[in-house]
Amino acid sequence: MRLRDRILRVLAVVLCAALPLSFYAVGDVTDTFPGFLTFVKRDSGGALGVPARGERFPQRKDAELVAPLSKARDLAAEKASAAAVKQVGESAPAPGSYAVSVIDADSGEGTLEHDAATPRTPASTLKLLTAMSALEALDPDARLLTTARLKGDTLTLIGGGDMLLGVGPATPGVNGRASLAALADATAENVKKAGNKPLTLHFDDALFANAPLNPAWKDNGPAGGWVAPITPLAVNRGDVAGVYGPKQVDPALHAAREFARLLRERGVVVTGEPSRAPAPRDGTDASVSSASIGELVAHTLQHSDNTVAEVLGRLVALHDGIAPTPQGAVEAVEKRIAGLAKKYDLQLDPITLYDTSGLSVDSRISPRTLARLLALVASGKDPRLIPISRDLPIAKLTGTLAKRFDLPETSPGAGLVRGKTGYLGGNTTLAGIGIGPGGRLVAYSVVVYGFDPKLGLEARAKVDRLASAVLGVGGLPVSQPEGAVGTQPQPARPENKDPARRGS
Repeated sequence: MRLRDRILRVLAVVLCAALPLSFYAVGDVTDTFPGFLTFVKRDSGGALGVPARGERFPQRKDAELVAPLSKARDLAAEKASAAAVKQVGESAPAPGSYAVSVIDADSGEGTLEHDAATPRTPASTLKLLTAMSALEALDPDARLLTTARLKGDTLTLIGGGDMLLGVGPATPGVNGRASLAALADATAENVKKAGNKPLTLHFDDALFANAPLNPAWKDNGPAGGWVAPITPLAVNRGDVAGVYGPKQVDPALHAAREFARLLRERGVVVTGEPSRAPAPRDGTDASVSSASIGELVAHTLQHSDNTVAEVLGRLVALHDGIAPTPQGAVEAVEKRIAGLAKKYDLQLDPITLYDTSGLSVDSRISPRTLARLLALVASGKDPRLIPISRDLPIAKLTGTLAKRFDLPETSPGAGLVRGKTGYLGGNTTLAGIGIGPGGRLVAYSVVVYGFDPKLGLEARAKVDRLASAVLGVGGLPVSQPEGAVGTQPQPARPENKDPARRGS
């Protein structure tokens, strides 16, 4: 081959290689293709969008998502965290009136404690025990049925425990997943097939032993708007005007009246007012199903729903052969927690419960006990409890923490602190799971108590600072000595005239 031909061939090969590389380089620089070359700044706050068609990612089991990080303890980081916790704890409001417990999820060891063994009012962090009991006892995929049973000229609406029935079309969410309108459609078809005769409407709400009220709620019951009378049949949680507004005096009767109205709109003749009566054992049934038990548990933890928490307690009692009364629900939850402690060799301080939502001011759980139970959740040892890890609210993002951690001294915890909230009178709590100092998975429980209820929001911010300090992400208050571990100083805040919501 002549020299000229060889040169031309080499040149062709070089060009063939260079053109694609140049094409890629230009695309990379302009950020058209992924790569290390770029002149275009990405918007870090923008959504990344859905994966391209055909992308496949390896799936991981729930147990792997909460596996201990297996890192050595960073004692220096833990010491700095403890110093920050102490400084926050001694700040206003209620200087010194605080309790903290931090448990390493891998070893079960306590890494930080202050007054951790004293039983305190848990407020809505008590819902963690109810959630654990429900997931232990019940099938998370099970659903609650609301049934309309037709027999002769009598139609009976049977409550199966769903207090979140919707009146309109079914929704994909938890509240309104089961639709009375859909039930009326199906029932109207059954009535027409049976001759479309005039009907008497009864309703059977005996599933929860006809014990709708818990005396232990005291001033935190339906009259204050914090919880509805607990019945196995209700529309929209028994609310009249909002989650924390007036409640239906008789949620089951109200649901039956709504059902009668929907039937009449569909051409069914319903005579008189609905009345209570036991359902016949047989007949022609139509039914609608609630969200799953797992979804109800997640809803309860995310939104601190007192009514649904009380329903879950009754369902655990029913499953365990205990009377589904307020006292029976408490007994069932206490037995379930005692069973977990025995099974996993957890040393728990004495627990005293009077309800399953946390509205009773007389319930008592120590921060150490809450932290040890959450450490069990975080460890992944019991697969049934793992959903709690992902169902906890996240600071400034979801649930009851969505509007918190927005102050300069708490903002470092945004997106990092995950926990169940609680507030009751002069007592505010937060208990959850997170990555602690040194990168280890920990469970924590913090309490601030003994403050004037008028300072509820200030106390709640103090709890948020404590949680941030516990996880080593800042959280110090206003006055910081030079060289203190922490974040920005707190600006002056007006006096809170609207105490934080109870039971949340």
